[in-house]
Amino acid sequence: MIHTPDGHVAIQIAHPEKPAWGTSTVDASAGVVVHHVQSDARSTCIGTDQPWPFKLEGDRLVIGDSKTWTRVLERGR
Repeated sequence: MIHTPDGHVAIQIAHPEKPAWGTSTVDASAGVVVHHVQSDARSTCIGTDQPWPFKLEGDRLVIGDSKTWTRVLERGR
């Protein structure tokens, strides 16, 4: 659970009998982060590797291919 200073909340809920976390690896030169999925609310991605293109823009992390989907995460201060 994450609470931000401006009042936003993010929560991730997973099945208690499944691993609670995944891991990730980053290939900065290729601009790809790979999420190794160990838990998924729908159980459709468990055991898969999910490569996501990314770029850093100052305090912003832009994830996605910028064509079909994009997520922008900004560092909180």
